[in-house]
Amino acid sequence: MTRPAVEKGTVSKTRVGFAAVVALATLLAIFGWRWRATGKKGATTLRPAPVAAAGDAAQPSAAPGIVAGAKSSRVVGAPTAERMTRAGKILRDYDEMQAKLAADFSAAGASFPGGLDAFLQQLNLLKREKRADLLVVLAPDELEEFEFRESANGKTVQRLLGDTAATDEQRRAVFRLLQESEDGFPLRFDLSPAGLLAGETERVALAERIYVVLGDALFPVWLNAGGGYAEMAAFVQQQGLTPNTAVELWRAENEFVLGRLAIKARTDWSAAQRNEAGTQQAVQTRARVESILGPAGMRAADQSVFGWLPRPSEATPAGK
Repeated sequence: MTRPAVEKGTVSKTRVGFAAVVALATLLAIFGWRWRATGKKGATTLRPAPVAAAGDAAQPSAAPGIVAGAKSSRVVGAPTAERMTRAGKILRDYDEMQAKLAADFSAAGASFPGGLDAFLQQLNLLKREKRADLLVVLAPDELEEFEFRESANGKTVQRLLGDTAATDEQRRAVFRLLQESEDGFPLRFDLSPAGLLAGETERVALAERIYVVLGDALFPVWLNAGGGYAEMAAFVQQQGLTPNTAVELWRAENEFVLGRLAIKARTDWSAAQRNEAGTQQAVQTRARVESILGPAGMRAADQSVFGWLPRPSEATPAGK
């Protein structure tokens, strides 16, 4: 995949931020679900949930507007298989509600009350209600096992690490990290410089936490899922460099993107100050990449692989 260059003062279009990427991925996943009619007996219903005001970081502690039918009640001593069956029914009910909400949002378009951000907040509320309902049926350890098999994060871990040498302990640790990040960084479509910086910071921090779990041998497998890492890894191999070089280049790209976003988020700086800071960062980034690749590797660096890397003209300090 060709990666467009990061122009001075801008951020690569392929790196629009963790929050935006997650939001769009969620939308695509939901619109791809099969929507079953909710008018049949026993179907779940949905009422509009309260929406926080724009820019309000606080999240509601409950979802009073979302009705999932009668709450399940745990039967003391009920067999695990029975409770797992009931948990599966709850999951299907919430899938229907999410699909119904997505259909309403798609049909309303720009007239949807509160827009995309309100839609995402309602998805957040549905998720919290779903977990609360599941905890009525399952013990906490059973819920984790259920989500490890059935949730989107669990399936991502299985898809990326299923055919690798990753241990069960590593897979579950990565799953918990994904769950914790999702809980701490709920869906929100914020394309402001500050919002993109916050989202990208969390994305990078999460990846680094996963690196600690997987180590040098398995972490590239995780990164190969996207983001242009595979192209960098292939380039490193062609140049005869150590495999870990690709990880160092990935880190350099992350720092570059975070730095550009941080510069754009500085509302107390003038345009001239932001431009100067961007130039200095470009100089530092090119120097760092050259220290990783060496002079020969730097000369061979292809823009189709290193499209994010500032061009020499961008990395020329003012006055030279």
